[in-house]
Amino acid sequence: MHKTIKKTLAKSMAFALAVTMVGTLNVSDADAAKKIKLSKKSVTLKVGKSKTIKVKNVKAKKVKKLTVKSSKKKVVTAKKKGKTAFVVKAVSKGSAKVTAKVKVGKKTTTLKLKVKVSANAAKKGGSQSTETSKPADSSASPAASGAPSASETPKAGKETATPVPTATPVPDKRFTKLEESFDGPVDADGKVNGWTARCNPDDNKEAGLNTRLEILDEGVEPGSKSVVLRDRAKGWNGISIDLSDTITEGGTYRVTFSAKVPNDVSTDDFEDDDVLNLRVSGGYQVEEDTDATYRNYPADTDYPVYRTKWTTYTVEFSVPDAMYSYEFYFETNGYGTIPFAIDNLKLERIAVPNPFDPTLPSLKETYGKLGFEKFGTAVSYDTLLNSNNMGFINHHYNSITLGNQMKPDAMLTREVLKIPAEEADKYKDVVEYAKALGYYIPEDYANYDCNKDAEGNILIPEIDFKTTDKILKKCHDEGISMRYHTLIWHQQMPKAFFTKQFVDTQVSSDKEKDDPSDVVTDKDALMSREELYIKTIMDHVMSSQYSDVVYAVDVVNEFTHCTNISKQIGSDNWWKYAFGENFDPESPYVKKAFVFAYDILKKHNKEDKVSLIYNDYDTYAPGTAEQIISLITNINKKDDINPYGKVCAGVGMQCHFANAHGTAANLATTLNKFKEQDYEIQITELDITNQGTVTETTTDEEKAEINKKVADSYYDIMTELIKAKKNGANIRAIVIWGLTDVTSWRAESLPLLFGTDVSDVKEAFHKVIKAAEDASK
Repeated sequence: MHKTIKKTLAKSMAFALAVTMVGTLNVSDADAAKKIKLSKKSVTLKVGKSKTIKVKNVKAKKVKKLTVKSSKKKVVTAKKKGKTAFVVKAVSKGSAKVTAKVKVGKKTTTLKLKVKVSANAAKKGGSQSTETSKPADSSASPAASGAPSASETPKAGKETATPVPTATPVPDKRFTKLEESFDGPVDADGKVNGWTARCNPDDNKEAGLNTRLEILDEGVEPGSKSVVLRDRAKGWNGISIDLSDTITEGGTYRVTFSAKVPNDVSTDDFEDDDVLNLRVSGGYQVEEDTDATYRNYPADTDYPVYRTKWTTYTVEFSVPDAMYSYEFYFETNGYGTIPFAIDNLKLERIAVPNPFDPTLPSLKETYGKLGFEKFGTAVSYDTLLNSNNMGFINHHYNSITLGNQMKPDAMLTREVLKIPAEEADKYKDVVEYAKALGYYIPEDYANYDCNKDAEGNILIPEIDFKTTDKILKKCHDEGISMRYHTLIWHQQMPKAFFTKQFVDTQVSSDKEKDDPSDVVTDKDALMSREELYIKTIMDHVMSSQYSDVVYAVDVVNEFTHCTNISKQIGSDNWWKYAFGENFDPESPYVKKAFVFAYDILKKHNKEDKVSLIYNDYDTYAPGTAEQIISLITNINKKDDINPYGKVCAGVGMQCHFANAHGTAANLATTLNKFKEQDYEIQITELDITNQGTVTETTTDEEKAEINKKVADSYYDIMTELIKAKKNGANIRAIVIWGLTDVTSWRAESLPLLFGTDVSDVKEAFHKVIKAAEDASK
């Protein structure tokens, strides 16, 4: 055959073959085609060794950009080597992930490399990273994307190397991989291997539909099957499975699935372009009696599904840190109630939260040896429901403070108490009902018209104890103490508490435009409400079978700053309309607050067990300590208001070191002033935010410098606290205001002892320990 004919024939055959392949290739076939990948999925190196990793199945000239990043630079570094390779170098013992992003044309492919470093690298320190091959028994929040990294862990003590965390994730019975081809059958309960139709029977009944799962003789592979959801009454109806007992709290998961609209669906049913928007979703309850919360993964992301072909997607997501129940499901976003089918599902756990390191020195034990009774932290109730967080707290702390969940705006519902219809015949009026619930009703309460409706019926503000009761029990079960924070404040008190008839009026964002005409200005009427509120709460807490966990109550918060009010909606100082705007050390409502609280302590014989505290910030600023002393002196003075004498045990020094006044020297001076007054002193909200701020442009070196300054400040501050304690100051408690930088109210300042999570030990932690060690020498 002539060469030209041979060449032409070869080209024709190649073209025909290409056309055939294009005509039959669907998403599943594409999975078998060559994809960009790494030469290795995982490597193990010894400290100091390097390894070149190649990017395969793409030519360098087609790569527009290659980026590589290590999740733990203290463990592994990664450096580009041209456009199709990079070098990983082992720095210290541990595990890390290297993420490579390869941009070809407009598409960027993300590739992951697991690196394990084996060798004794104790002198390097650092926190333990996630071991995806060993699921953890406990869990914590994964580090937030873009969260600031902690500086390298220093040596503890003078010459002793920082111990490397040795806690190993413990394998559990929860699944690491769930695969389903949906070949059936549908069982008697309408389920397919645990998967079910997610729907509301009432909706189905109203619509005359039977929402159900069926096995469809139409799968990704020829001759295979899938599961389809038929007769959907609502768009949220989906294909669902309950994973409550098998999901890992805070775990990261990857789901791969294929989806399609069945062939038997008419094109007339589609709203647009024969496409259906599918969503990957999850619903969870934090506790049995809480409402469910629902999420899409990632948030508000749609995955197009077609009638003409199977489409395959891979999605990564993280589940909540604490759960009572968890449901995983597929649903649609809009597009009516068209049926959809799922096939070849694989749900695998790819990471678990880093466990805290139980080999670290315990803060509570270290400082307990120096005479500090309580060493605590600030949390929310949900934080306590996570087993890893709770283990971490129990290791380091013996006290907690709820940041917001016991403040007045959390306790007061902004509604008035009402007798339930089913109990209306049991009580003659709401006062009798309130007393049956344990409310304290002052004798003069009914004397004020502002506490009555238009018909003269008594109105009582509703107080919500659900969260408080749970917290008390949780603390009791875990053997941890609690500070109650806080009863009275000039902020975070709902306006309804101050209005006539407790009407919840809208507050303008422009304070000057707020109309105070509906605000109660009668001092006696307000103090009657205050008595009802304080005594009801105190009696409820002190009557609890778990009341022994409470060792301190912040009765009044930040009164010396009552003129420094926020202009945010709902944050105005509503006390000012009756008692004046300026700080007054003889303010009757402040003094009475302590007396009301003390009344209840005496009732329960707890006046020697629970400290009533005045809590404030910037206590070391010029003049503030003197204001506080004048205030507490008046509170504890016997007179017509206070028949007892000393009802305020002392002062809570918040110690948010946020400005130039926040220095160890100023702290030492103030501690001495309060010591001279014989006050109980509690360091109630310690964090350091005056050493720099992290922004989007902050470099790693700049972050490290901020962390170093924060650590040095902690050393100086703790040293002064220890000195003051040794010199006779009655410092009962030290409370660090939060678990980690990421969860701090001022995260941008890297203010705490742990960084991205409870496993990320910062230099600040070691400096706090070192201050105690040095003081013991």
